Amino acid sequence: MFDGECLPSDAVVMAGPTGDYTSLALAVAGLGAGDGTIIVQQASFDEPVVVSGTRVIAFVAADGTMPSWTRTRGAGGPSQLRVDGATVLMEGIQVSANNGSVNPGIRVETAGRLWIDRGRIIGNPGGAVIAQENSELVLRNSFMGGNQEIDVLQVLNSSASILYTTIGGGLTGTPGSSTGLYCEGTGSAEVRNSIIVSRDTAPEIECMDLMVSDSAMETDPGVGAGNTIVGDVVLTWFVDYNAGDFHLMGDGLGTFTGVATWTVGDPPVDIDEDARPMMEAPDYAGADVP
Repeated sequence: MFDGECLPSDAVVMAGPTGDYTSLALAVAGLGAGDGTIIVQQASFDEPVVVSGTRVIAFVAADGTMPSWTRTRGAGGPSQLRVDGATVLMEGIQVSANNGSVNPGIRVETAGRLWIDRGRIIGNPGGAVIAQENSELVLRNSFMGGNQEIDVLQVLNSSASILYTTIGGGLTGTPGSSTGLYCEGTGSAEVRNSIIVSRDTAPEIECMDLMVSDSAMETDPGVGAGNTIVGDVVLTWFVDYNAGDFHLMGDGLGTFTGVATWTVGDPPVDIDEDARPMMEAPDYAGADVP
């Protein structure tokens, strides 16, 4: 992932109904102060978790599952996950339904690092992810957003690498308040093979330090190469845009086919573990290969 090193094989626990721990917070605590991996069983976890310090923690969905991580107890509550200076890896997990608009589903701060693979960070009124304070964010094969009136992804004095990801912003009465990607200060983003759209009438991307290629968006970003401009988003391109289900359907299949180009090092599968074409071949933009 970030450093190319494996996590310790003797620090693996399972969270879920029949696991070593019944909650994610208990599983993190059970690993002590060190690094480790948490295998997450199929379940709905309703809790906030903070991972801090210099440790590295991985949350990995058990094979064939899509665990759900929510935060429904009280408006204005904390994020489901806060990464404070630590490194967190997530694979195959849905983070959704945070009751409050104060905090996003996930917050990364104090030079923290977050890597999300095959994730669904959707339906959070406070937005999907905020990366701030010189943090680093990597998104691959993920769905981000839904019909929420707030910026989906905020990169504040931090950096984001976005690959094969579908980002959808919500409908808003205040143009510019519900972008797909927003950068501030020294915030920067590199986007490739992705889809970024929004129901906001303002541009879906607001980011000065931006590189985008082989991706689909509503308006020309003015940088990069191989991009496809699709015009205003059509909700029926996706299975359920408002709910953050960005699987392609109908005219969306033709709109996004051949937009992306798979290159060496890209993921061999999509969000559902369906195979990608590989070998420098044209591919669907976004997280889903229909």
